[in-house]
Amino acid sequence: MKRSVNKTVMTQFLIILMVLCFGAVASAQNLPKPGDRIDKSNADQYKDLFPEFWMDAFYTGFDGMIKPLSINIKDRTSNPMPQPFMDATALNKGKYSIDAEGYIAGGPEKDIVGYPFPDLDKSDPQFIQKFMWNFDYKYTLDDGRGRFFNFEKRKGSPVSVSYVENSLINFQSRLYDDPKPVYETAQGYRNANLLRNLAPPVQRNFLTLLIRYIDQRAADTTYLYLPSMRRVLRGEAGERSTPIMSSTNAPDDFMGFSGRIPEFAYELIGEQNAIGLADAQMDYDSLKDKDINPDYLPVDMEGWEVRDVYVIGITPKNPKYPQGRKVIWVDKETMTCLYSAAWDRAGKLWKVWQVPISKEENHSGPHTIPYATNLGIDLQLGYATNMVCTWTLNGQGITDADISIAAMRKLGR
Repeated sequence: MKRSVNKTVMTQFLIILMVLCFGAVASAQNLPKPGDRIDKSNADQYKDLFPEFWMDAFYTGFDGMIKPLSINIKDRTSNPMPQPFMDATALNKGKYSIDAEGYIAGGPEKDIVGYPFPDLDKSDPQFIQKFMWNFDYKYTLDDGRGRFFNFEKRKGSPVSVSYVENSLINFQSRLYDDPKPVYETAQGYRNANLLRNLAPPVQRNFLTLLIRYIDQRAADTTYLYLPSMRRVLRGEAGERSTPIMSSTNAPDDFMGFSGRIPEFAYELIGEQNAIGLADAQMDYDSLKDKDINPDYLPVDMEGWEVRDVYVIGITPKNPKYPQGRKVIWVDKETMTCLYSAAWDRAGKLWKVWQVPISKEENHSGPHTIPYATNLGIDLQLGYATNMVCTWTLNGQGITDADISIAAMRKLGR
């Protein structure tokens, strides 16, 4: 037992050392200029501006999962949080704190609008915990509907494609659409995500509903509609770490990391420049009329930028959680994960993700910051997926009735 514990500690130490070295070297490296192209012929020159695992994307395409990257570097774009969100954030100065259990204290949870912790100070012993709560409360949308292709590839097999519709609603920190800033429900919902598979026929009308509550101590809820049974089943709370149908993503992996903040421990590994896909051009609409190469998952080669990121280590508090550790690379401006990686409980690299972001029209106001795609690769299974989405953001009139069990039954007929 002692030998096993020592091995785990050593593995985690090496992970931290690897990322620290990555950050220290990156700060001294020359950055690519707008218009430069990075491919396997010169990727080694910029290796310190990517997570170590991502370099294989240039050399082998993760053993043939994607076409080896040849990416174009563009001018850095500005993609700030909406001004109403930042105005609300300013009102939170000095209002909230973190209690001994890791929850936000200082007022009713439903009143949190904007970042709960403005003006963060890295000398604060609770800096990283407060940062992660800000990450959790960042603005994404009031509501929205998405259409996306889910591309799948197993090593040695051609690409397969499924088609999914997505409905999202935030009940808290709403900026543009009434009711705002809080849409109060009897169940105390904070946000909900309803996924409906439409094709291929074998997956048609399989539905997944994911719900998070304003009460920070309330466990998330998952519901599944099984068309073969015509029944809605309630999933176990632990299923947030179980991949959804035809994906490398578990709910906790969405957008790089979407776990419940108090259920994990965090450490700031470093901060640095990193190259990420921060102005994605590829989406569902751009691909829907194109032939897809059956040999590779599609990946956006344009819109890559040099960004400022925090590198953050995440460790689950539950010893039975399947991921032993995760590291995320968070864009400081957009508060989104450009990359994330997960190790299994034995300390072996397991899954890696790249999360492109883009500017999209907000039908109720200025642009907002959605996730364009989500490329995930299970290195141990030789399995990869890329979810490529187009959003219609805000003004969709989604209600709590639209994300109910009754709605699932109706859609599944």
